[in-house]
Amino acid sequence: MSTPALTLERVAFAYGRTPVLTGLDLAIAEGSITGLLGPNGSGKTTLVRLASAALRPASGRIALFGDDLGAQNCPQISPRMYREFFKPRHQLLWNHAKKLAPVKVMLHCCGAVRQLLPDLIEAGLDAINPVQVSCRGMGAAGLKTDFGSELTFWGGGCDTQQMLPEATPDQVRAHVLGQLEILSKGGGFVFQQVHNILGNVPVENVIAMYGAVREFNQRTS
Repeated sequence: MSTPALTLERVAFAYGRTPVLTGLDLAIAEGSITGLLGPNGSGKTTLVRLASAALRPASGRIALFGDDLGAQNCPQISPRMYREFFKPRHQLLWNHAKKLAPVKVMLHCCGAVRQLLPDLIEAGLDAINPVQVSCRGMGAAGLKTDFGSELTFWGGGCDTQQMLPEATPDQVRAHVLGQLEILSKGGGFVFQQVHNILGNVPVENVIAMYGAVREFNQRTS
C-alpha cells in the first residue's frame, strides 16, 4: 500500500471549552476522492482547516504529503492561496534546510505553475522539475526569459504528453534540439524528459531523444 497523502492520528481540537474533534484517526490515499458528510457543526470545516495547517490541533499528529501545484491549464490554487497557505511554510522549511547545509532546493511540481513561480523563487526555490512544457504558460522560451536568471530548470527537455509517444523520430529529434537550444543558454538546465517514459512510447523515439542530446552536446562542446 502506498504512503497516504494525508494522515491524521488521534487529532483533537476545541473552540474554547467546546470540543469539536476528539481522537480522530484518518488516512486518505494519494489520488483518491474523499467526501465529508455530517450536520452543521460536526467539524467538517474544522477538519479541512486542520489538514491545510490553517488551524493547529490541540493534540495529535497531522502529516500531509504532496507537491504538485499545477493542472493542465492553470495552478490548482490561486497565487493568493499559495501566498497564504503554502509560501510561509515553504519559506520556513527551505530556509531552515539552507541554514543546516550549503544545499539547493528543488521542487517536483507538475502542471501549469508559471503564475506561482515568482512566489516560489521568493520563498527560496532554486530548481524546478519536471517543467511540463505542454501546459499553458510553460513554454520553454518564456520561462527561460522570465526566470532563467533565478531558477534552474531540471526537465522540459522533451514533452512526454504528446511528442514522445505520438511523433516520429525525426520530429522528436527536432523538438529536443529546439528545447536544448533554448533552455541550455547561460546554464541553469539539467536535461530530462518531462515525465517517466511509459510503455506506449516507441523505442525508436527514445533513441531519437537521447541521440538528439548527444548530437547537441557534440555540437556545442
